[in-house]
Amino acid sequence: MPTTSAAPPRVLTASEKRAAEEAAAGRTDEEIARRMSIGPRSVSLLLSRIGRRNGGGRSRPARIYSALAAGLITPLVPARGAPDFTDADLLLIRALAEHSEPDAVAAAARLHTSELIVRTALLVLRAGARDATHLVALAHAWELLDTAARQGSDT
Repeated sequence: MPTTSAAPPRVLTASEKRAAEEAAAGRTDEEIARRMSIGPRSVSLLLSRIGRRNGGGRSRPARIYSALAAGLITPLVPARGAPDFTDADLLLIRALAEHSEPDAVAAAARLHTSELIVRTALLVLRAGARDATHLVALAHAWELLDTAARQGSDT
């Protein structure tokens, strides 16, 4: 019986790749638009295509993580090493990387939805990130996401 496998991720266009790499660095749509000489809505459309094409979900961190994990964009080179994150911190970072809906992120991180914004903001500050997308990109560069997955599955 033949085996089936998931379709390989699609190659990004040069514009999608650039927009995704800028988003991974924590830049806003407006900042990316200025750097690419396009409108902010065009940036939003470029990033949304990444999620639709590669199964990255609807949230910006999940889209960018899907592109990073598939090797479609260049990973960040962090200026410093990773902070000493707790197991709960790593679980939240993994949840941000893998889920799009706040309820799903909170459930995966074992948090109440009302805690999600504050806990994410604290992690962003602790990591020296600009936003949740940048946090996920840094965690990928620090090779923390596989660790978070293993720890989350052990409990």
